[in-house]
Amino acid sequence: MRRELGSDRVYDVVGELLAGVDLERLILEHIAGRKRLADIRAAVEARLDPDRIERLREITLEALAKREVDLSRLRQDLKRSEAVRLEPAYTERFFVRALTLLGGRAERRRGNRYQITLPSQLAEKRGVPRSLKGATFDPRARYEAELLAPGHPVFDAVLDAVIEKARPALNTGAVLESPHVEGPAGLAYFRLGVQNGLGQVVSRRLVAIQGTKPPKAVPANLLVDACPPGHRVHPGNVAFQVEGLKEWVYGEVLTTFLEEVRREQERELAIRRKYGLKSLDFLIQESSKRLANLKVRADAGEELDLPIRQEEERLRSLVQRKEAFLEELERASQIHAEAAETLALAWLLPLSEAGLEEGPEQRKRVEEAAMRLAIEYERSQGRTPKDVSQENLGYDIASSGRFIEVKGKAGVGPVTLTPNEWFTARHLGEDYFLYIVVNALTSPTLYIIQNPAAKLDPGEEVGVVRYLLAWEAWRGVAEVAGER
Repeated sequence: MRRELGSDRVYDVVGELLAGVDLERLILEHIAGRKRLADIRAAVEARLDPDRIERLREITLEALAKREVDLSRLRQDLKRSEAVRLEPAYTERFFVRALTLLGGRAERRRGNRYQITLPSQLAEKRGVPRSLKGATFDPRARYEAELLAPGHPVFDAVLDAVIEKARPALNTGAVLESPHVEGPAGLAYFRLGVQNGLGQVVSRRLVAIQGTKPPKAVPANLLVDACPPGHRVHPGNVAFQVEGLKEWVYGEVLTTFLEEVRREQERELAIRRKYGLKSLDFLIQESSKRLANLKVRADAGEELDLPIRQEEERLRSLVQRKEAFLEELERASQIHAEAAETLALAWLLPLSEAGLEEGPEQRKRVEEAAMRLAIEYERSQGRTPKDVSQENLGYDIASSGRFIEVKGKAGVGPVTLTPNEWFTARHLGEDYFLYIVVNALTSPTLYIIQNPAAKLDPGEEVGVVRYLLAWEAWRGVAEVAGER
């Protein structure tokens, strides 16, 4: 308990509260049947002064605040992670493909379970089991099977190995087509980090920077909807741009990130200083009182050399702990940024025109018209829509509990969904809506499909980026806006 509670040692305050109470004897008497729990409670309470109890309760709760600080931030991080978390379908698809590339096997069993077999060399090198007989990627099944996700030793071993294998390609840069760019643009991923004076990593952040003029930060999951181009293209000037993008990161992103971390650290350290010092000062004060009392009794003739030496040692230890605590806080307050690390490069091209019914200019007008109509409709229904289409969340509009993906068509026909959109639809279920606007530039009609993942089955996957929903299929389950 002492080790886990850290430098503020709440455990010691509890010891102060129960000083003079022979708990061991009372517990043994209860076990032997000689005392009831009510008798023990009464015996303990009789030795405690109400004012002392209240004071110790205050100190204990305040000292525990450091843990509350950490847990509070953890809860906030978990909430943010849940809002943008990677769907299990992504981790499943990545792991299976990565393991196959490394020479391992992932064999699907019943109930979305897998039997995982790692290459023996990889298992030995990473110190992980070579085989998992019941593994799943679905958190809902984690009690029936072993959950494979980032953080699991086997998952991380495969992740590290495939990144190591792909490092030359990541450094060279890939050429991809993306529905989120209007013209060719470089994309670079950087890992930023902040350390404190104790050598501890305080925070890390993954940032994606698009090489437009000027550069701009984009959602890190931008590549989720990208696909290889229809023809071979050399990455060209991706590497040429990376140093310029890194300089921009230092000037525009890292400084802001460092300041955010500094403010958070100052807040946490102020709480730790206040509560930790109050706890330690109380313990020092109590020890000083006991030592003074022992010396008074010794002067009166009692033989108390050993208790006095023990209390003196305890007091010295408390003073040293306070000094160490203050030094730790001081070093923890000294933070600095790590050098930005380039993780991967890409050269993004707009989606090929093949198979698309509109050119880029008309497609943009269609999309804008569809978004306007969808937002107007939401407002007419008394909801509060927010355009989040630039955040690549798998939907375009967040509207009073609805998550809406908007598709516009110049005429009528099939619509395509990216894997990000389709997986998000599956995850959000009844809260996910697909709004399809046909004849968007002439006589627009809005069709609405709630929970499309439950009502539609993609007819085919176009390349590796888009799911095709046939006109007859989606029209058969859609409602025309305003009609019931």
